[in-house]
Amino acid sequence: MADINASENTCKNCNYTFTKQYCNGCGQKNAARITLAHLSHDVMHAVLHADKGIFPYIKRLILNPGVMAREYIAGKRKVFNPMQFLVLSVGFVMLMMTFTNYYGKMEIWEAESMAANPQAIQEKLKGFNTFIKKNSNLIVFFLIPFFALFGSMLFSKKKNNYAEHLMLSVFALSLSNILTLIMLISCYFIGFGIMTSLILTSIITVTSFFLTYKQFYQINWFSALWKSIITYMLTMMVSMIVSTVVGFCILLFT
Repeated sequence: MADINASENTCKNCNYTFTKQYCNGCGQKNAARITLAHLSHDVMHAVLHADKGIFPYIKRLILNPGVMAREYIAGKRKVFNPMQFLVLSVGFVMLMMTFTNYYGKMEIWEAESMAANPQAIQEKLKGFNTFIKKNSNLIVFFLIPFFALFGSMLFSKKKNNYAEHLMLSVFALSLSNILTLIMLISCYFIGFGIMTSLILTSIITVTSFFLTYKQFYQINWFSALWKSIITYMLTMMVSMIVSTVVGFCILLFT
């Protein structure tokens, strides 16, 4: 029986008439006008809420990426959205690269590397490198299907499907982004060169997949390590092939 003292509301989402806080038709909470206080509450709730918060998620991701992935795939999904976190982490990496002038240092390093090429070729290569840097966030998401593909092939006996390997790659790459953020901050204060940071980035990615695979499949470290290395190398080969084709097209048609 409805509370006779409760006022009736019309749902802004489905126009269903209901009482109390939540619509009986679609489940949406009674929507009030958006204010700064409302937005601040939503942001703080999303970040700090105990069962979905980003900080508990990061802490557990660093310590137990494979366990988190296994639980999520098994159905334990009352956590901060993994895809949403991957998007956020990629954004933070891009922001940190801008803040630490990583792109500027990369341009200097690339200019020195291309100094022996003719000027016209240098300009075209510079345009290609600029294209890669501007779309580096999209490249991360482009590579996820290939990490999943090669991972599923190497672990085919484990009977996890391709979609589950996609999620496994999401957790591994999310961990990689967190560790890359730490590396970028360290590079900024310690002064590592571009070549060192590129090598560290590769090590971080392999390490992230190693930890995720080892915990997810509960296998020995050697098996997890070599499969992580193979997965990374095959994915980078695909990336290099695609980059070469795109670079060739830029050189040919511009």
